[in-house]
Amino acid sequence: SPFGGTEGGILTEGNFTHKYGLDPNKATTATELRTALTTFAVALVDLGGVNEAPAFIDLSNAAKLEVAEIVLNAKEEDFATAYELGQAVDAAMTAHGEFLNDVNTADSISAMNAALNNEDAFPAFYALDAADKVAKAEEVFNKLQELKDAEKGPKKFNTIAEIKAAAGL
Repeated sequence: SPFGGTEGGILTEGNFTHKYGLDPNKATTATELRTALTTFAVALVDLGGVNEAPAFIDLSNAAKLEVAEIVLNAKEEDFATAYELGQAVDAAMTAHGEFLNDVNTADSISAMNAALNNEDAFPAFYALDAADKVAKAEEVFNKLQELKDAEKGPKKFNTIAEIKAAAGL
């Protein structure tokens, strides 16, 4: 887990979060949260003993933003501790990777529909009615086939943004 070892660090005044000048609980956009999480990960690396934090740092800027968006979408209440925040980021990184894998390995429109129907990773799709979901799933499936058949370029979707664009959402 990228943020394992953060069991201490209460996210309150004078403790871990404020020492490093960030408060993920105040972030209202994925961009704000991405900045806070990146600072958090770098601080953990600087503190030592958190060997997995580079996994978040090594994500592309686009992927960091998408992970931050998943954290925001899944968040039900403020994070009380650095550990809770770390657990949320771990879960979001896993969800992000699984979502991309599920979409990129879908072998039919129905499989694509199931892969895209993810409330935290793709809430715009999740909110559609059943018929619209099937239509959008077909668009994404067809785009995936184009990517796989192209002579050059990626043979898959690398970001959720690319999937959103393919779905027109």
